This record gives sequence, C-alpha cells and structure tokens, in this order.
Amino acid sequence: MRIGIIADPIDNQNAGVHVYTLEMVLALIANDRVNEYIIIRQKEGNEISKAYTNVKEIVVKNIALPIGYASFRLFFIIPSIFKKEKVDVVIEPAHFGPFNLPSNIKRITIIHDLSAVLFPEWHRWHSGILQKLFLPRILKKSDYILTNSLTTEKELHRFYPFTKEKTWMIYPGIRKLVNVIHEKELNQKYQLSKQDYFLFVGTLEPRKNLSLLLDAFEIYKTTNNDQTQLIIAGGKGWKNEAFEQRLAEHPNKNEIIITGYISNEELSFLYRNAGALIYPSQYEGFGFPVIEAMSVGTAVITTADTSMDEISKPLSLTFLNNDTADLAKKMLQIKQLNTNYLDKKKREDFTIKYNWTNFAKVLLTKLSEILK
Repeated sequence: MRIGIIADPIDNQNAGVHVYTLEMVLALIANDRVNEYIIIRQKEGNEISKAYTNVKEIVVKNIALPIGYASFRLFFIIPSIFKKEKVDVVIEPAHFGPFNLPSNIKRITIIHDLSAVLFPEWHRWHSGILQKLFLPRILKKSDYILTNSLTTEKELHRFYPFTKEKTWMIYPGIRKLVNVIHEKELNQKYQLSKQDYFLFVGTLEPRKNLSLLLDAFEIYKTTNNDQTQLIIAGGKGWKNEAFEQRLAEHPNKNEIIITGYISNEELSFLYRNAGALIYPSQYEGFGFPVIEAMSVGTAVITTADTSMDEISKPLSLTFLNNDTADLAKKMLQIKQLNTNYLDKKKREDFTIKYNWTNFAKVLLTKLSEILK
C-alpha cells in the first residue's frame, strides 16, 4: 500500500491533535516494513526519522497570503500530490477532509470530538460554522471514520447515524515522557515540594472549565488551609475573559501558578510530582493528560460521565459536571488517600490498553483488509 497522511497538526498545533498525529505517524512507520508513506506537512521537521526508507515527506507551506490560499492548498494542491504519488488511502487526522480525491483512493477521517458542532459557543465563530457546514459531507464522503473513544463513537452515531457501518474505534496510546534531567532547576523555577500542588494540563479555553477549578480551589483552601498550590499548565487559547477575571479576583491567587506552554521535560516533572491531576473539562473526545498522569502514578480527578471517565475508570476520582462543591470534596479526599493509590502494578494493568504500537497494528490490519 501507499498510505498518504495529511500531517498538518504536527506543525500548526501543540495540543492533543498534535500529539495524536505525531505519535500515530511515528507508530505506523516504526511498525510497518511493507507499506510506503507519503507524509504532507507544513514545515520541515526532524520528528519523523529520516532512517526509514519507506517514508516520503513533502512540505506544502500554508502561507497567509493571498487570501484563499489555505483553501486552494487543501482542495487542490494536496489532492493533486496524492494523485501524482498514486496513494491507495489518505488519512486526515484533524476532522476536516480529505477533499477532492478520486473514488479509487480510500478516505479515512479521524474524528476526535464533536465539540465545535455540539458547543459552538466554546469556540471561535468560524470553527463552529465550518464544522456545521462541511462535516456532514466530509463524513458521507469518507470511506471509514476513526474515533478515539467509545464516547466519541457514541456521539458520532447519535448525530450522524449513517456513520455506524463505517466507524472504527481505536484507543490512542501514551506518548513517552522525557525523563527529567534538571529536576533541581525545575523545582527552583516553580518553588515546589513533592505533592504540594494540584495540576491542570491543557489549552486554556472555555470547555476546560477552569473557572470552576478556581472556585473549587478556593473552597479547598477555606476548608484545608495548607501549603497546597494550584498549577495551570498550558498554552493560552480563546474566550478566556471570565477565567482571567476570576483569577485576578481570587483570594488565593498568590498560590496559583500559570505556566503557559511548557516543554515535555517540564510536563514530565510536573506530572510526577503533583499530588493529583485535576481535569475538569466539560467535554473531550479523549483527554491525553488523564492517561499521561496515570502512567507515572499520579492520581486523577476528572469529570464523571465523560470520555475522561471512560478511559480512566476505575482508578480515577470523578465529580459531577459543573458541581464545584463535589470537585472540592474530591480534592480534599485525594489528599487523604495513601500515596500508593496508583502503584506500579495498577499502572501497568491500566496503561497496557493505551499503547501506540497496538494502535498501529490494529490500524494496519484494518487498512490491509479494506485494500485487498
């Protein structure tokens, strides 16, 4: 097979879809010595090893001008490259496409969540409009649709019933977290001691429910006035006015650290030393920080009846969506649990199903079946 992948998220994102796309590409290449890969990217990079002879990377820059070039690139330049390269299948990892391919090229669209369709108020206006206009047609034109959780699959089938017969659900894996080599420096940078902080990891955007986290932290500090801090780690997103206002007025703002975007090494350090990861998002397709924290033995508090609940049960503590008091209660509870809450055996049993090698093997099997 000749497998085409539109790998734009490797270069134009740094959140969950970036992680998913990069790890998927690396896992497929590392576990496949039979098929050839045509990888389209926006920038030159060194993440994908040049040692693999079955990989061809093609850079197609996405320049800002002239107006309309991004659409021309997506609808005409990229399809023409795949036609020229005579690919058998094209994988689009970011919801939107692939477009304008002949019927002999199989189309696989990856759906991470339906957030922009279900909750457009959480997104910039154009995201919701584009998804609402294009997604039904994209799904109909797709030969197969790949989802990342049973929760996402269920939502997809509920709103687009015609996708039921062509959906694959494969859990993604846990990326390798870099071992901390400058722990002393990082400890000094954040002025932390082990397990004396709660941690949130993710893009700062409305659906992450960070205002609720601030409210719960205030209740926690009122009830248990210890030295515990709150670290919010991640790049700034959009529509954060309410969160920023709440933070500015917070009575414990001196104990809240906003890091901005952090490196893999810093992320590994913060995961490993946190008292707990708190992931209060109202809606996700998966939730990488949840399994990443658990993989290094850190306890997790997350939202009940969500994909995060699905992927972390039975080892996480969950709170009722938008229930500030319940979240604060779980924060107090996690402090009282034994430090062996997630011992090595529990972590190994839990994380075995979130493995990029297994993901690649399952996907390659499915691809070989549809292209016989």
